[in-house]
Amino acid sequence: MQPISRLFAAVLAVAVPVAGASAQSITSITANWANAVGNPSTINNSNPDAVLACWPAANSNGDCASLGSSPPPLSGYVFERSTTPLSPGINSPFVLGQFTHHNFTVPSGSSITSIDLLFSFTIEGLVINDTWTLAHEETSNTTLPCTYPGTPNCPDRVSFSIAGGAGPTPFMYDGQQYIVSLFGFGATADEASLNPAYITQESQSNTTFLWAEITTPSETVPEPATMTLLATGLAGMAAARRRRKS
Repeated sequence: MQPISRLFAAVLAVAVPVAGASAQSITSITANWANAVGNPSTINNSNPDAVLACWPAANSNGDCASLGSSPPPLSGYVFERSTTPLSPGINSPFVLGQFTHHNFTVPSGSSITSIDLLFSFTIEGLVINDTWTLAHEETSNTTLPCTYPGTPNCPDRVSFSIAGGAGPTPFMYDGQQYIVSLFGFGATADEASLNPAYITQESQSNTTFLWAEITTPSETVPEPATMTLLATGLAGMAAARRRRKS
């Protein structure tokens, strides 16, 4: 594995509390891959600084050592945790770690469809455990048009959600309840806020950052579908009031 880039260090340097925001100290972050669904795959959590998941397992030597290399290249994920301690401000996105998707051609039906990333955070002496599921969309390279724009072959897509549809584990700090929420993928926090999913072109390795933020449960931003339903409901209520007045 290559060392975390200077860009990663630079981003971490600016991921500090904003003025006036209370800060909580994250003294450790651990992450492990688990529960891959789909084709048999290989998981290697032996290096806590860079955990690996790769497929198809039939081509693996058992430890994902050839992930992204040739011959033959394996497809898979690498997650490199941020260096701690961190002191992010409340509602101030911070880099949870660096994420790399190695996307190489695999036989039809030989990729995973999802995998869990098990996080453990130590915040102000408290240990919080959360499980996030990364959904993997392995697209066909022969069916056109591509589901997601790409050339010459179709790219694959990765998205995340809390495992089982539950919410992040709440914790108490200074009399207030908080959660750690995943924020998105991107080189910057602004980019990550627009990208809950991540697309990688075929036969390429794509590296970005996975961002998170500490919020109160009531401050968690609703998902886009929830916002659409809310807007539709409010519009309907307004129309009903106009009809009653006419």
